[in-house]
This record gives sequence, structure tokens and C-alpha cells, in this order.
Amino acid sequence: MSETAKVETKSAEPVVAAAAVTPPAETPKVEATPLAAADAGKREGAPESKPEVKADGKAAPETKTESKPEVKAEGETKPATESDGKKPPTEGETKPEVKAEEKKPEAEIKPEVKPEAADKKEAPPLEVKAPPVYDALKLPENVKLDDARVKKFDELLGKTELAGKADHAAMTALRQDLANFYIEEVNRIGNQVTQHQRDVWNRLIEQRFNELKSDPQLGGNRIETTLGNAKYALESLLPSVSEGSQAPFTKKDASDLIGIMDAGGVSHSKLMIKALNAIYELLREPEPVNPNLPSERSGPKEAGQRGWYNTVEGVKVA
Repeated sequence: MSETAKVETKSAEPVVAAAAVTPPAETPKVEATPLAAADAGKREGAPESKPEVKADGKAAPETKTESKPEVKAEGETKPATESDGKKPPTEGETKPEVKAEEKKPEAEIKPEVKPEAADKKEAPPLEVKAPPVYDALKLPENVKLDDARVKKFDELLGKTELAGKADHAAMTALRQDLANFYIEEVNRIGNQVTQHQRDVWNRLIEQRFNELKSDPQLGGNRIETTLGNAKYALESLLPSVSEGSQAPFTKKDASDLIGIMDAGGVSHSKLMIKALNAIYELLREPEPVNPNLPSERSGPKEAGQRGWYNTVEGVKVA
């Protein structure tokens, strides 16, 4: 029995030649499938195996199968376990071929680089500079700028100075030049607008006066007389008829009113001159009788001639 046990122990040794061969570096370790590693003796309903009894009545010690450590491709050894359930191949028995997983060539394998693992060079924090401060602008005596708008202008100029890293003195000089240019342009535009308004006003006054001069009753050769009647009605007739009233129209009021009418273009209006001439005709004094008129008429007068009436309202005319 001892010889038998010895033979079994010898036959249980793994094939050293197969284990000593180092697989290529690119061949990964391939484990046996679960079915190949299973033990058919442990099937359901199989009889229990009893230990072998020697002649002296003692049970033969269990023979442990020692397996040499498996050598990995990377050179790392894995200790063999006693209870892994794998049966080493005996001598003369061919080991079943296990297909190795296909592995891509090393040239195609690219190491995975995580974003966190990549080398990152953090940029240094940007230096926050305070906005530049400028001196007060030099302005003409009659010019005053709005402080809020000047502050906004300085903010825009300060951003440009910091972004371009310009010289502060040069930017200060540019600021004054821009302010001077702005004032000149404002004055130029203001003068153009004022001149345009004057031209429009002068054309309106000229149009009104031409309408008055072209009127057949007020204008033409009578234009000077018409204007004289209108002024006399304001300066003399209205003060005289309103004298003694609660609010008399004085000559001072007449002079102020004429100034307002001239400045507002009212004195050039045909309707206003026509109204003043009507007041003049209504309030003027009757003209005196000429004493040099002849008292006697020579010879009879015929109808159609002046002085042909013999009597006027029952009174005989000499």
C-alpha cells in the first residue's frame, strides 16, 4: 500500500515542463471555464468516498497535490491554493488547448488619460488694477459739463487705458483733447441750428409783409398811410378814449405793445394792421372845414356837377 501511495503521489505531480515555460508578455492569463474546473465525483447522489485504510488499521494520509506557482506575463507569481479544485495533468496526457483572447498590438493601445490626471498648469490669477483717476478738465468759462456724463466718459477711457497698457499721461492728454473737440462740435452744431431758426423766421416775416403790401386797400401806395394810422390808433386814440377808466390804456402800454408785436411778427400781419386801421377810422376826429372855400357860386350848375344843388336841407345855397 505504501508503494501504491507513493506511485499516486508521484503521478500527481504536475508537468514541470509545461509550468516552467514563460508565456509571451502579450499573452494574458486565461482561467479555465467553470465546467472544466468542476468535479464529477461531487454529482448529486454520488457515494461518499471513504479514506483508504492501511494494513495496520490506520487511514492513509491524504496526498496533497502541490502545484507550482503560476508565472504571469508581467513576472508576478501567484501562490497556488490547495482547494482550487483543478486537477493537474499527468504525464503523457495532453493539456486541453485554451484559446487566448485576442489582444491588440501595443501600437494600437493608447493609455487612457483622465482629465483629472492630465498635467494642468493653472494660470496665475489676474491682477485687478484700480481704475485710473484723472484730473479735472480745463473748460471755457461759459461751458459746464454734466458730472455724471463726465464720470461715464472717464470709465470708458480708463478701460481702454488698462486694456492697452497705455501711458497714463498720454491718456490724460487724449482725454483733454477729446473734451475740447466735443465742446467745439457742440458749439458748431448749436450755431447751425440757431442760424436755421433765424432763416425760417425771417422768411415768415417777409411772407407776411409781402401779403400786407400786396393788399389792394391797405398796401400799394397807401402802405405808409396804413401803418401810420395803425400806430396812431395805439399811441393816441386808445389812451384818450380809455382815460378815466379803471384800467386805462396808457401811452407806455402802447409803446410796450408795439415792441411785443414787432418781436413776435404780429405787426407784420395784414389782419392786425387792418384791425388797427378800423379803430383809427372809428375814433378819429372829423376833419375841419377849409375856410378858403368860395361862398358864392358863379352861374347855375347842371346836374352832375359839384354845387349844382340850390338848397341843402331847405336852406338856400348862395
